[in-house]
Amino acid sequence: MPKLVDVLTNEEKIEIDRLKVALLESKTRKDIRYYRNQIDAILDRAEQRYFSTKEIKSAKEEQSATLLASY
Repeated sequence: MPKLVDVLTNEEKIEIDRLKVALLESKTRKDIRYYRNQIDAILDRAEQRYFSTKEIKSAKEEQSATLLASY
């Protein structure tokens, strides 16, 4: 299974890098929470995208196997 960072798009990687810099420069806990939540949201979306794509692939493979078995 790939690491979560491996399934990020280039845009997501750039955005996470930007948010990490902002996080490190944060002066308040509120700002720290905000940037951390933004990073977590991007990672969550990437994870959901990976698993939904994986489920679709799995369903297609299962359907192909069923079709081949019926011949």
